[in-house]
Amino acid sequence: SWVLHRRGKLMIGDVRSITSAEQPRVRGLGVRLAGERTDCLDLAFSLAGDPDPLVRRAVAAIAGAAKEEGDKRSEALAATIDPSRSDVWIDRSVGSMRAELLHDTSRQIASRGLDSINARVLAHLVKRLAIASPQNAAIVTTTATHAPKTEASLGPEELELLQAWIDGCKRGRRSLAKSIQQLDPEVGNAMQSLFVAARATAMDESIDVQRRASALRIALDAGANPEELRSLFDSSAPPQVRVVMLAPLLRSDPAWMRTYLREHLSGLSLNLRAAALAACTNRAEDASWLLSEVASGRLPRTLIDPELAKRLRSHPDAGVSAMAQEHLRADPNRAKILRDYASAAAELGNPVLGKRLFVEHCSACHRIDGEGTNVGPDISDTRTKSADALLQAILDPNAAIDSAY
Repeated sequence: SWVLHRRGKLMIGDVRSITSAEQPRVRGLGVRLAGERTDCLDLAFSLAGDPDPLVRRAVAAIAGAAKEEGDKRSEALAATIDPSRSDVWIDRSVGSMRAELLHDTSRQIASRGLDSINARVLAHLVKRLAIASPQNAAIVTTTATHAPKTEASLGPEELELLQAWIDGCKRGRRSLAKSIQQLDPEVGNAMQSLFVAARATAMDESIDVQRRASALRIALDAGANPEELRSLFDSSAPPQVRVVMLAPLLRSDPAWMRTYLREHLSGLSLNLRAAALAACTNRAEDASWLLSEVASGRLPRTLIDPELAKRLRSHPDAGVSAMAQEHLRADPNRAKILRDYASAAAELGNPVLGKRLFVEHCSACHRIDGEGTNVGPDISDTRTKSADALLQAILDPNAAIDSAY
């Protein structure tokens, strides 16, 4: 068949015979041969729903790249997606299709409903669409989710599509508020109902925490008032949900949030505390407040790890950078202690005594080879470090503390 094709003697009837063969590899060959001839593209596209993934891969590759038969290409690409027979290569071919096929193909896939499609692939297409056209991406999103939902809770796939729409708008450097306002009334109302449902999902305590956090992030991006959702930052709320609420509350009600952090920051969980400190570096006014609290002693200096201190010292706001340079300098006493003990790095160690010291003084927070407590960093890698590095880690641990701790 390839020889006849190269010599220009392969007839349409020959291609039809190959594409109808019993063996999947032969049908796949037939699709590739048909794809090289404009008069045989229909034969290639007719195998888009073939049960064998090798055949559907070939169809997806041809349909995604061909320049002819626009409507038929979209139909073929949509038909190759089958959630019951998911294939990573087909997903990639569909996801990287030519831009002019995006809208039609995405709508055809979405029209089946989320129960009958691969939501992850559609989310990728929605994100690509939203970069250029939030309107077209919103049409696909509402088609797939069968909006409106209003007070009903949203499933993971619906949330994934909404997040893809938001991410695409941001990637296209578009204001989310303007993108929502500029949607056609019917589509805009459908999207708003989904955003309301996202808020309801975030408030529903019967739903798993990860889904609630995802829904909350979407609702806040879509314009939900953080102060009306303040209950989601209560100490009884799940940590993952509280993390999402931090930055929006700091923006909408900085006085309340700063008072809360002043009183409770030291007692927050490690992840929540890290999120709070990171949120305080986003805006110059919040970073200035944080540095002022540390300088006055109302917040302990030990809350600022080396990575955060470096970020503050190199802050784009000159005032924040100057304050950080002044208040977050390295401790000169530590430098002196390191010099005094420098000779100890040259001495031989005692592994038996070292293990006993580890158990007595370090194992309450650290682990080595599974022994100890998983609170601070695992320090099993200390055996690969130089003596000088170990000396600094013992006498000035904050100089290189892991940001996760």
